Amino acid sequence: MQRLLLRMGPGPDQQVEWAIGSGAELERSGSVPSLEALPDSLRAAEEIVVVLRGDRAATRRLLLPVRRDGALEAAARLAFEDVLATPAEECHFAFGPADAQGYRRVSAVPADWFAAWMAGFEEAGIDPDLVTLDHLALAGEQGEGVVLHDRYGMVVRLPEGGMTTDMEFAEYLLADLEGHDEALKLSVAGRKPLGGPVLADQRALGAFYFASLDRETPPSFLRGAYRRRADWFGQVREWRAPAALAAACLVVWLAALLADGIRHQAGADDLRDEARQLFTEAYPDVPVRNLSRQAAVRAGQGGAPLFLPLSVALAEEMEGSESLELTGLRYEAGEGLVADLRFPDAAAIEALKEKLNARGVITEEGGSLRRDDDGRFAGQLLLRGMS
Repeated sequence: MQRLLLRMGPGPDQQVEWAIGSGAELERSGSVPSLEALPDSLRAAEEIVVVLRGDRAATRRLLLPVRRDGALEAAARLAFEDVLATPAEECHFAFGPADAQGYRRVSAVPADWFAAWMAGFEEAGIDPDLVTLDHLALAGEQGEGVVLHDRYGMVVRLPEGGMTTDMEFAEYLLADLEGHDEALKLSVAGRKPLGGPVLADQRALGAFYFASLDRETPPSFLRGAYRRRADWFGQVREWRAPAALAAACLVVWLAALLADGIRHQAGADDLRDEARQLFTEAYPDVPVRNLSRQAAVRAGQGGAPLFLPLSVALAEEMEGSESLELTGLRYEAGEGLVADLRFPDAAAIEALKEKLNARGVITEEGGSLRRDDDGRFAGQLLLRGMS
């Protein structure tokens, strides 16, 4: 999955550093003067991660033995009351996953500050999948801390929390940080060294963030009122053209099937009506209740023309067929009942013959077989008699 990382400056109109790649692998990176200047090719990434500067945040590692989102926030507000410069009710929180002991990384930021950022993303047409802070997005080996000196100041992640501060205040922290042997101290080329590795440039910094995100998913502020909803309308738009084509094909197929069904049913109905009429003419005093049985009885008595039971048998067997089309019917002495049929292939006519034979009708194919322009065959079926 292609991931776009956006590292924001102090404000939405400041320079934005971007990096794009897959997994932990960085493909390319660069910067733009503002969010509006971000190329469309980058916006098309499958995942967008926004990293905000965390100098307005308070981050701590807390034991929160609750799971529900509302309970987590209530517990966090109580725990942060002594460290926040503003009332806890005016803050927006992000929670990391609980570890084996139930501890979580928790960050609080001013709610109006975060709302302004989200409004800026919406105005710029950016729909992030994850919004976090710079000191939350850093990860060291086996949980060790990371101290980074970048273009804006110091970004610190330690086992018990984290912070982001400018260098003026960081000068007072450097001495204390020397005591944290477990912290990885990094600086970007051109910044004041911290006694550890020096990253070559901003591209190397982007690669470090990519590796951190691949190792550990940081807490995201997209929760509560900012929870990311599924883009059902976008999915509908994406599938609208294929769905319309499929629907059109279905309509055409159903229309053709309906037309065939109507035509075949009409042919069977005509044949049944003709047989009923012939039976009525031959036996005017006999009411028609079960034409097939009555014709068979008359045929067994030897007093009925043979075409009556033959035509009834043909009508009933064609009634359930969607592939056979009756185009003509006549009775010829010495031949029997001659049915002119159209059918798609030999299997269709053979199936009809087997059904008639099962009813005791002696059948035989007759006449010349031809193939019409639409690909269907036309031929004759002779119903010789009853066995």
